[in-house]
Amino acid sequence: MKRYALIVGIGKYTALPELAKPRNDAQAMYNLLDKHGNFDEIHVLVDQQATCARLTKKLEYVLLEQGTKAEVLIYFSGHGFTAGASKYERQGYLAAVDCRVKGAGGAAVSAEQGVSFALLNGLIGDANLAGLAVMLDCCQSGYSIEETLINRKLSGFGEKGYLLSAACRGFESAWENEGEPCSAYTMALVAALALPNEAAQGEVTALAAHLAVCATLKGTGQEPIQFGYGSDFVVVDYRGQVAAAAGAAVSAVVSEECPYQGLEAFTPETEKFFFGRNGDVQRLLQKLNGSNFVPVLGPSGSGKSSVVRAGLVTRLEAQGWQVAVMKPGKQPFVILEAVLREFLEGVDCSSGEVEELLGFDSAQPPGCVQCPGAIEHEGRALSGVEGRLAQDDIKLWLIVDQFEEVFTLCEDKTVQRAFVESLLLKQSETSSLAVVITMRSDFVDDWLRAGLSPEVIRQDTVWLGPLVDEALKAAIVEPASKQGYGLEPALLRDLLRDVAKEENCLPFLEFALTELWARRDTERHLLTVTAYDEMGGLTGALNQQATVKYNRLRKEVEQPWAKKIFLQLVRVGRGEKDTRQRQTKAALLAMGGLDDKAHAQTRKIIACVIADLVKARLLVTDGGTREVLARRELMDGEKGEGEKGEGESTTEGSIALDAAESAGYVDLAHEALLEGWDLFVQWRQEDRDLRRLVQRMADEYEVWQKAKVDDSKDDNDYLLTGGLLAEVREQRERLGKRLAESRPALMKYFAESDRKDAETVAMLQRALADANVRAESLKVRDKLLNNPAQTVNATLAALALVGRSQQAFQGEVVCPAQDALHRAWFNIRERLKLEGRSSPVRAVAFSPSGDRIVSGSHDNTLRLWDVEGNAIGSPFEGHSGSVTAVAFSPSGDRIVSGSDDNTLRLWDVEGNAIGSPFEGHSGSVYAVAFSPSGDRIVSGSVDTTLRLWDLKGNAIGSPFEGDSLLVRAVAFSPSGDRIVSGSADNTLRLWDVEGNAIGSPFEGHSDWVNAVAFS
Repeated sequence: MKRYALIVGIGKYTALPELAKPRNDAQAMYNLLDKHGNFDEIHVLVDQQATCARLTKKLEYVLLEQGTKAEVLIYFSGHGFTAGASKYERQGYLAAVDCRVKGAGGAAVSAEQGVSFALLNGLIGDANLAGLAVMLDCCQSGYSIEETLINRKLSGFGEKGYLLSAACRGFESAWENEGEPCSAYTMALVAALALPNEAAQGEVTALAAHLAVCATLKGTGQEPIQFGYGSDFVVVDYRGQVAAAAGAAVSAVVSEECPYQGLEAFTPETEKFFFGRNGDVQRLLQKLNGSNFVPVLGPSGSGKSSVVRAGLVTRLEAQGWQVAVMKPGKQPFVILEAVLREFLEGVDCSSGEVEELLGFDSAQPPGCVQCPGAIEHEGRALSGVEGRLAQDDIKLWLIVDQFEEVFTLCEDKTVQRAFVESLLLKQSETSSLAVVITMRSDFVDDWLRAGLSPEVIRQDTVWLGPLVDEALKAAIVEPASKQGYGLEPALLRDLLRDVAKEENCLPFLEFALTELWARRDTERHLLTVTAYDEMGGLTGALNQQATVKYNRLRKEVEQPWAKKIFLQLVRVGRGEKDTRQRQTKAALLAMGGLDDKAHAQTRKIIACVIADLVKARLLVTDGGTREVLARRELMDGEKGEGEKGEGESTTEGSIALDAAESAGYVDLAHEALLEGWDLFVQWRQEDRDLRRLVQRMADEYEVWQKAKVDDSKDDNDYLLTGGLLAEVREQRERLGKRLAESRPALMKYFAESDRKDAETVAMLQRALADANVRAESLKVRDKLLNNPAQTVNATLAALALVGRSQQAFQGEVVCPAQDALHRAWFNIRERLKLEGRSSPVRAVAFSPSGDRIVSGSHDNTLRLWDVEGNAIGSPFEGHSGSVTAVAFSPSGDRIVSGSDDNTLRLWDVEGNAIGSPFEGHSGSVYAVAFSPSGDRIVSGSVDTTLRLWDLKGNAIGSPFEGDSLLVRAVAFSPSGDRIVSGSADNTLRLWDVEGNAIGSPFEGHSDWVNAVAFS
């Protein structure tokens, strides 16, 4: 590719003050570029040569003619200034040798023979360059970056590289140091462009040089700034010189250290092996120039963490920033506090000052956002830290990696929003605290659903796409080349072909390259296509190697625990969308049981499995701040999982004290394992519903635990309720088997929830029964007072109400029922008195001919009466419980009864039991009826079902199921092909004789349905 440079140095001006250094500056830059820049032509304009006309013409020639599809470097040393009649008209200029400035009131208002930044930007915008570097060593040179339309002009560069480096900000001056041959900026720039160290790989780029200049000039009052986009621009190249000095090619220096990272992200320590993302890092740095909150978004597997942690961190540190890295986890505020605490202690803050800055009340658990005012504490903490940073001139970049955990692991919407807003709250252009986040792009919807600003996503995001073309080749070839190894041409061809077939396959590629390195040809220093084929290609490598590592574990002893560990590191999503969730090592060890003595060996096995999987690079662990968090989470969040009561020591405590065994977190090496390992895919499909149920229980349990230590909250409000409690009840047996040893606290949590719910239901049922009895009592009073003709009916209703009260209130006759009975007793005008009962009458019925009455009593018997009130015969004895329902057959020669003993009985009118009891209900029988033909009987029960019987007591078909509460009344239609039932769930239902519900329940009653009939 063609390369051209224009170097301008103007010290002796016609009408402006002279400068001593620019000629030397230009000469120093020319010497470097001429010798090491590989430029096809270098144009130089010095002093009198650099008139406005010649400088403008030379810029047009280099940029518009020579620069077409070529790389161009422009360097200027001389006067720079801004001029304009007002701040709204001001623009920046490079002063040509014949430049004249007109001033008013000590300020420049216009310029003649000056090259405006607007002109320079216009030329650059019209040029068809392959790459550009502009380096301006002049006063107010930063104005070109800060105030012009350069963002818009250069946005079309795409992946082509450009970088603009200005010696100072728009309001600053560039310094000339006495006794030095060159100006301060150029002195630092020339030093940066000198022979690089080994880590620079023989090249010095424009960005690397600018960062070095920033480091050199830090604290001098002159702050260089830069603006870039696309791939980096190589200024000088020493590779040939280095190779010649060594007597061999650089590639001949062989190292056996693996340059690939498998499923792990690149870090500052492995940055020397990180290739292919220079353009993305440049775009990220560009965004950071104008925003202090920058999201880096891309699909899973696009390399977001590596771009930030390897590509960005080293550059930020070179600019004087300090960097802290965190992952949000389940409790993002807890992690944030711990990271800030660790950082503050590292900059020599005293313990007292740390507590004051973080703004936490010692009476509240740190980071517990459920505590009153905790979110406000977090906002004050960030403000306090920011103020401390500004006070000591410290700049901190907080990197929040895997930001999607805010939405996957922390399910509290209030916490999600509060956490993001706390990061955005104090971010301003001059802030000493700034934030970069990495997040999977498929979580943008979650971001928006949380009510967070779409403007941040729209304006400030750096989107990562797939590696392609030369960048992809560099990521494959350069790390091996750096170690003195190469790739067989056929291997590179196959890798590029396979990558083109897969979406977001960087993790698979990096893993395959890591395995290729393990199988490298050490004699020929090559990665081979034979090894690639043996591995199963790009996507097969991860699946094959993960399976091999798993199969090396002991089948009966270790493999089952490996499966459990992997599943614990996955959060089951709705549908098929799973995400990884790291766990404390202590929580994984606790799967083996919590009793130290009984389960010590099991925990040792689990620890060994974790160690083997980490060694196999399928899992990763971390410590440091995480160790503190692990112990805190274990002691606070998991405190309820032991077998001891309150105030006693728990086995978890002893586990937590063994830091060597349990401290730190464990995580999947990469989400690629979720889909790239067939066995893992299979595991994740097993018992998905049950694992998600356990996950939901655990989430609710953690909230309950926090409420228990918060005096402002009633922890009973955080027990399981509703649909979730119903699901747990349904899966009680399976959950018990799964959680008996590993998480017994969850089952205790369920038991406590179940008990509390039962108490609540009983209380509600009693309240409902009480309200029903009161309502019925009022109806009895109304009949007695306003309708004397209904006195008998009112009395019967009062008697029924007494029975209902006894049933609802465990034999107690509550006051409203007593009142109704007393009023009926004193108001009734006696016509006939049927005496002979010593216990309450529960049911009565007339014979079809109307000359006899049958009654059922709480004394377990039936009696037959004539209409004059004379008892006929002896009591019908046979039931072992209260007789709650009676009915005559259509022919009047049979009687059926239902009882609290859960049976029906058939009698003749002489009181003889016919056959055996009808058995089948699991609760009291409250309603009975004969069919019109007299050959079938229907019954309704407390067990919420109806049953159909023949006269021999044989059940016909299956129970009729549909009512949600006890069945109070039943009746046949005149044709005998329909049955109606009334229930305590306030509805009626219509059935056919096969037990099929006809239509929907009849809804409208606000209380129990105690009687039904067909017209």
